[in-house]
Amino acid sequence: MAQPGPDPKKANAKAARAAAAAEKRRVAEELRSRTAEQLEAAKSTVERLEGQFHATSETAARRDALSSHLKGFYAEIDKLTKGKALMPVTDLVVERTNEIVRDAKAIVEGDTYLDRVKEFVPAGDNPVYPDVLMTARTVMESLERFKSRLEATEKQIAKLFREARTIQAAAQLYLDNDFVPSKEQVKAVLGGKFISDTWFSTDETSEEESFDFERLDRCRLEEYFSSGGQREVA
Repeated sequence: MAQPGPDPKKANAKAARAAAAAEKRRVAEELRSRTAEQLEAAKSTVERLEGQFHATSETAARRDALSSHLKGFYAEIDKLTKGKALMPVTDLVVERTNEIVRDAKAIVEGDTYLDRVKEFVPAGDNPVYPDVLMTARTVMESLERFKSRLEATEKQIAKLFREARTIQAAAQLYLDNDFVPSKEQVKAVLGGKFISDTWFSTDETSEEESFDFERLDRCRLEEYFSSGGQREVA
C-alpha cells in the first residue's frame, strides 16, 4: 500500500513561516545596521556640538570681559568730556581706544556698524573727546547686539546637543539590548540630563513613551543637525 505524500497545505504553511521568519530576521538586521550608522553619526554630532559650545562660551567670555572694560573706559571719557569737549585727547586715550576697536573686531563678526568704525591714526592732531566717546558708544552697542546673538547660538547648540545625546543613548540601548527603549530608560542612561522630548512617541496600547525609531529611520542626521534641526525626512 502506497504511503501518503506530504500534505501540500502543511508544506506551504511551513514554507510561509520560514519565509516570514527569514524576512523578520532580515528587517531586524537592516534596522540594527542602520541604527549602528545613526549611532556613529550621533556620536560625531555630539563631539562637534561640544566643540562649538566650548568655542561659543570662550567667545562669550571674551565679549563679557571687553564689555566690562569698555563700560569703565566710556564712563571715564564721559567724565573728561565735560568741559573739555573741543580739547584733543591724550596719546594714551587714542591707544586705548584703538585697542578696544581692534579687540571688538576680533570678537564680533558680521556687524555692519562696527565694521565701519576706524581706528584713530596716531599721527598729527589727536581726536577730541566727543569723537572718542562716539566711537566707544558704537563699539559698546555692537557688543550688546553680539551678546544677543551669542545667547541665541548657545540656546540652539544646547537644543541640538540634547537631541544628539538622546539619539546616541537610545541607539546604544537598542544595539546592546535589542529592544526599543522607553523615555525613562533613556533618561536613566543620561542621568536625567540632556534628554529631548521630541524624539519619543506614545505607544497606543501601553501609553508608554518610547524612542521613535521610525522618525530616526527617516532622518539623515548629518543634514538634520547641519540645518539646525530643520531638514529631517530622507
